[in-house]
Amino acid sequence: MSNPTGKNSPASKTGSASSSFDDLMSSTLDQMSAQAQSNFSHNIIEGNDTNRDGYVTREEYTKNLMAGPTPKTFNEALQIWNTFSGGAERVSEQDLNDNSAGKIVASVGVIDRSKFR
Repeated sequence: MSNPTGKNSPASKTGSASSSFDDLMSSTLDQMSAQAQSNFSHNIIEGNDTNRDGYVTREEYTKNLMAGPTPKTFNEALQIWNTFSGGAERVSEQDLNDNSAGKIVASVGVIDRSKFR
């Protein structure tokens, strides 16, 4: 159906507003994700770097993790380590921020952006 008046239809205005909202929401989620990732990485290093060299090793992390209430087995602790370290022997805060394997989506869940559309 054509628009004989040449004016924008309400649907196109809604589409534009929706696009603006989607862009804003996406940007906000990106910022939240980056901040959460930074906090997560900092906490992993700060809480587990026993020799204060700026790195956390597999041994340091699994030993500290096993001292808590969970996980119950070394294999569970190792699986958690491998999830965010990508199987590396040691990681730094920067490694966790830059390496896709270190992203917190593997550790604390994914923000489902489709729920906001």
